[in-house]
Amino acid sequence: MSTITLSREQARYLVDVALSAASTDDVTPVICGAHITVEDGKLRVVCTDRYRAHTALLKAEKIDGDLDFIIPRDALQWLKANYTYFGSSMRDFQRVTIEVTPHPDGPPSTGPGEVVVTVQEFEAADANSVRWKGKHIRGNFPPVIKLIETARDAEAVLATPRLRLDYLSRMSALSRLGRQDSPWVKCTSNTNPNKPGPVYVSWRDGSGVYAEALIQPNLEPTA
Repeated sequence: MSTITLSREQARYLVDVALSAASTDDVTPVICGAHITVEDGKLRVVCTDRYRAHTALLKAEKIDGDLDFIIPRDALQWLKANYTYFGSSMRDFQRVTIEVTPHPDGPPSTGPGEVVVTVQEFEAADANSVRWKGKHIRGNFPPVIKLIETARDAEAVLATPRLRLDYLSRMSALSRLGRQDSPWVKCTSNTNPNKPGPVYVSWRDGSGVYAEALIQPNLEPTA
């Protein structure tokens, strides 16, 4: 079993990022959640609905074991509704744990292993808590992180892309500073001359890039 321990604020950021671009189309359940792995001692969270992809690196209080699993949308929505369950008086002491049990025949992402999300009033075995329990999503998450990495290193091009306003609004979940933050925006090229390249957006702090988004622009309307 692998375990993630998060502070209340870390849990809030994780769930906001994870739900910001996760698909709601249950026909493709593998993207109806968020892919969570470990990168450089931090959690790498990736979500996509095929038209955009969001990712962020975030610190955790503790990471025990190997992690490579897809946390389902139901678990994320439950956590969003319950991470404040014990109020604000002891918010600095409240903890969220995510326990992942792998399938016995393979790594966690092959499922159907179990996910247990627990919100604790404070970190202790006898602390008051509420819990969600279910299966993590079976299947292989699409390698959209490779597309983001390619766009990260791509040369900027001059373009005037058309972007959906709801996509722009949802990107704010990636910022740790809210409306005071100013992301970097870059248009990239496409090998297909009849299709605009994706727009790459990044958020940075003193340690470098901590969150990224990749959005496919709308096609220009034809006359």
